[in-house]
Amino acid sequence: MQVLPKIQGRLICTRGLSSTSGTGFFNDWGDTATLSNVTISGNTAPRGGGLRIASGTVKLRGVILSGNTATSGTGPECEGSLTSNGYNLIKSNADCSFTRDSTDILNQDANLGSLANNGGGLLTHLPNAGSPVLDKVPAGNCVTIAGTALATDARGVTRPQNGSCDIGAVEKQ
Repeated sequence: MQVLPKIQGRLICTRGLSSTSGTGFFNDWGDTATLSNVTISGNTAPRGGGLRIASGTVKLRGVILSGNTATSGTGPECEGSLTSNGYNLIKSNADCSFTRDSTDILNQDANLGSLANNGGGLLTHLPNAGSPVLDKVPAGNCVTIAGTALATDARGVTRPQNGSCDIGAVEKQ
């Protein structure tokens, strides 16, 4: 029996470099993995720079896929089969088989700050002013795919701020 990851609100994948594929996240299990409220940015691989699904699928909710690079030219943000459970920003889904939700933001840059210590003891990409990920998730929908309320972001900052949650792992104050 395989145990597939359910990653919720604490993952920030950045500055990864792979000689094969999927530096932010790689699924080759042939089943479904779940990512909730994570940020995958600043990664480089030949294929699927941010996220690559070679087998199976990945469910996304509140995920940022932006600012990744594919050196072969295919799938800079993602490659493979994705299913949306809402409130995702994917800069380019051209190489993803993607079941879209009406709340998803496609073909826009996330406008994230550089990787920095923004509090909480870890390095994060804080959304810049004017970022399309700011305040996009109504307070009642600030939950994981499993329906668990998001009380804090990856740094321990209270969610929501300003009445709505931000997409991704970090809530801007």
